[in-house]
Amino acid sequence: MMSDKNRVAMIVDGANTFSAARASCFGIDWSKVYAAYHNRYNCLARYYATGTRPDDDHHNPIAKLLDWLEYNGFRVVRRAGKEFISDDGHVSLRDADVRVDITLIAVGMIGRVDEIHLWTGDGAYVPLVEALQRAGIRVSVISTIAAASDKLRRACDDFIDLDKNRELFAREAVEENA
Repeated sequence: MMSDKNRVAMIVDGANTFSAARASCFGIDWSKVYAAYHNRYNCLARYYATGTRPDDDHHNPIAKLLDWLEYNGFRVVRRAGKEFISDDGHVSLRDADVRVDITLIAVGMIGRVDEIHLWTGDGAYVPLVEALQRAGIRVSVISTIAAASDKLRRACDDFIDLDKNRELFAREAVEENA
């Protein structure tokens, strides 16, 4: 990771980061993430982009997280999606793609930051990474090896593996009473 003299923007693709961590059997502790960035970087902007249910946030399972993030200085970008129920009853969101939002946020950082930390493994961001690099911005991608596109890992300046940095990012295991 870079020196604290660098001006950094943190941009999180919420659904992608959640899925990557969940597939590796852990959850992100955003208070740890906040502390790590606060202690190591001159973090000028923190964004968390996510899809939400179309009705309201009261039924959103991540409403508490989004409230915490906003209270702690993250700018939360919500993209309303449509609920889709599969034949087996699984409910998921569709058409809640935050890629355009994240791209516009990142491009808006040109000239303001030295480095962007992009929390995603989505290979669709490769052209964005390349454009930012051409503008002189160093791009670090934060995800897991299993969830990150190989092209994205090769395109970025630095890949930070959540699995190898669990002590910085993971929630403590909570035992459930049976």
